[in-house]
Amino acid sequence: MAKALLGRTDIIIASHEPLSNKPDFRLELPPKSGLGAAYLAQIADATVLPVAIDIQTENKVGMSADIGGAVRRLIRGERPDIRIVIGKPILLEWIDKGELESFGQYYQSRFKKLTDGLQTDETSPEGQRKARAVLKIIRAQNDMIMRRIADLLPEAKRGRWKEQ
Repeated sequence: MAKALLGRTDIIIASHEPLSNKPDFRLELPPKSGLGAAYLAQIADATVLPVAIDIQTENKVGMSADIGGAVRRLIRGERPDIRIVIGKPILLEWIDKGELESFGQYYQSRFKKLTDGLQTDETSPEGQRKARAVLKIIRAQNDMIMRRIADLLPEAKRGRWKEQ
């Protein structure tokens, strides 16, 4: 994704954590933001354009929690009406590129440790502290993006992002 952005190709990414197939899912913004939108904007010096998609149905559209209903609606050619609202561009406060790179390497090594079962972490305690500080900034930026998206939706669909 970063290469695409650096190559001047626009991308679309959800600003929240994945919804998966949560059976209690409601058609409102999820309670937790992700990291991807702010992180990608940082590494590619990109502007964030908040876009809200207001789905005009009570069905769990696209959710595997209602796969039978989704298949029936697909066969019948039923698609919900949607309203797309585009907000004003967001310019994030830039993070030092060296710190951002260290952050990326640290979290990549943590992911590798989890997936490959490695027992060591090669990042120094100071590097870990800096990476956590960058994580805090990126999380705050992504939370701000979620609030801006919430402002584009009806109040009932804003979830926890109502007027924070």
